[in-house]
Amino acid sequence: LYTLAKNDPARRAAQTVMWECLVRIVRLSSPIISFTADEAWAEMIRGLKAQGSKLELPDTVFLFDLPEVPERWRDERLLPRWDLFQTIREKILKGLEEARAAKTIGSSLSARVVYSPHSEEERRLLADLGAETSAELLIVSSFELGRSSGAAVVVEKAPGAKCPRCWRVRSDLGQSAKDPALCARCARQLAD
Repeated sequence: LYTLAKNDPARRAAQTVMWECLVRIVRLSSPIISFTADEAWAEMIRGLKAQGSKLELPDTVFLFDLPEVPERWRDERLLPRWDLFQTIREKILKGLEEARAAKTIGSSLSARVVYSPHSEEERRLLADLGAETSAELLIVSSFELGRSSGAAVVVEKAPGAKCPRCWRVRSDLGQSAKDPALCARCARQLAD
């Protein structure tokens, strides 16, 4: 949200998900914390108006009926994939903690992770996500699929320097004449 270009599709998608969550959480909490929910609702309306949004909400949260979940949101394949990713993530988090305790890394954003999957299913999932998305989800600077098998986790200090915009350690800093301190990804986002 903070490093992608204003109209980047991934950023806009994240904002849409957060909005949908906010609307539903405020509505679902309204019978329990009615004054707080109504104040939050009024602030949401004020924000929409300030942005010139075409979205409209009723004047009070108590006049809003939760819509049915759109059918296109249902994806029965997603939960098992997310569960598998969470299992992988737990293994990698353990490796990150061990590397932090050994003073190999400071924060997770200073880490390069090489993960050798335990199964072909793990390998397919991580290959489908790609290195960049996996690194984002794991909150590390770089991620790579290892070639061996057996769920080996290698954590090392990421090569390069810290980008002042995204805080990831990257080896592609200085490629933009306009923003020489930034990594190529951040410079590209600002150019868009």
